[in-house]
Amino acid sequence: MRRKTTEPTLDAETWGLFHREGYLMHRSKRLRSCSLASLLVVCLVGMPVTLAADTDGTQSTADLSTIKGKLMASDGSPLVGATVKLFHLSTEQTFEATSRGNGSFEAAGLPYGYFDIAIESGSEFFVTNSVVNLPPSDTLNVDLKLASPGTLAPDRSFPGVDKAATGTAIVSGNVTATNFWTSPKGIAVLAGGGGALLLLVSGGSSSASASTP
Repeated sequence: MRRKTTEPTLDAETWGLFHREGYLMHRSKRLRSCSLASLLVVCLVGMPVTLAADTDGTQSTADLSTIKGKLMASDGSPLVGATVKLFHLSTEQTFEATSRGNGSFEAAGLPYGYFDIAIESGSEFFVTNSVVNLPPSDTLNVDLKLASPGTLAPDRSFPGVDKAATGTAIVSGNVTATNFWTSPKGIAVLAGGGGALLLLVSGGSSSASASTP
């Protein structure tokens, strides 16, 4: 007599979990795809962020670095007397520098790591389209040019500034951050070629949309 076998059954919740785990294992082979980047942004929102630093959370003075460059108006002319705000993602410190007569600025004694940048000029406030990655004991050259008038300002805030952005500043120069996403409350960055690091800034408890700026 042939024994009748009964196939195991899974309720909807268990099947959904099984299917999701299988999907994640399959997608883990494609870390560089935008689909997985989007999944990481959703799954890791609210998780604590740790950047490269000493084990006690501090950095040696020997590792301090400099960001310098030029500020330019949309027509390429120097932007004089503007304030450059540099927000360090790891320590949540804000550093400032003022542009000189030729539009140049320099901020020294900075911790290494990722910086979000904004420009305040009179009543106008510009946030950048990318973050920059400052190496230890190094100087990073970053030029910032205001986008053309009428360009839609990014729908995001800047840490510590209680005003909406009125425009965008385009980052150029030797920057190494990659795959930049924005959200209304802040920014999220998927960085480091293989997409191993997710940074959440300025209202990181809010969901970030996986859309490039």
